[in-house]
Amino acid sequence: MQTAEMLTLARARIAEPAHHCRGTYARDANNDPTAFDAFGRDDDRMNPAVSWCAVGALKAVAVEHGLNSVMDHLPAMDVLNHASIARFGMGIVTVNDARPHGEVLAAFDDAIRDAETLEAAT
Repeated sequence: MQTAEMLTLARARIAEPAHHCRGTYARDANNDPTAFDAFGRDDDRMNPAVSWCAVGALKAVAVEHGLNSVMDHLPAMDVLNHASIARFGMGIVTVNDARPHGEVLAAFDDAIRDAETLEAAT
């Protein structure tokens, strides 16, 4: 999976404010922290996720596409973090947890554009 595709899918996952969370990778319908993937595969005792932070969304996309959630989201995370720092002067985790939802999406938009540019050059 290309970095731009992973970023695009993760952005789509949190595009609606109801599907975006802060302070943990993912939350369930009760707003309690839960496994980041949509199926609760991390721990069968956990409820399915209905909202994700920026990083949790990347990890969920990785898992859902048969990738390793620990490592395979890192190239996308790196591009997203750099885009967030360039735009806001702070990393994506801080932007996710402290800034408005629209600014998280703006960081994704910048990262997607950056990833597409990098991928077109290679």
